[in-house]
Amino acid sequence: MRESKSELTDRLRREGRWDDFKKLREELKAGGMSASDAWNRAAQEFPPPPAENPVPRSDIRALKGKKPISIMQAAKWVFENLDADWVTPADAPSAGAW
Repeated sequence: MRESKSELTDRLRREGRWDDFKKLREELKAGGMSASDAWNRAAQEFPPPPAENPVPRSDIRALKGKKPISIMQAAKWVFENLDADWVTPADAPSAGAW
C-alpha cells in the first residue's frame, strides 16, 4: 500500500530525512517538473524500510486448506487482531482473513 503524503512526511521526519526529501523535491521542481510529479518522484527515492518481521513462507503454508469464511467473519477477526503482533497465519480463521 502506498503511503499518503502525511504518512510519508511523518515517517521522514521521524527518520530525520525530511530535509533531504524537500531538497530533492525542490531540485526536481526547479528542473521543470510539476509539483505533484516532483513529490511522487522524490517519494520513490525515500521508500519505507522493509517489514521488520516478514512472515516466513513456512508459516504462510499454515493457511493452506483452511475453509473459507464469510466476509463479515473475516472482517471481525481482522478487527480484533489487526495490531496483535503475536498473531501468526496459523491463528487466522482463513486465508482471506490473514
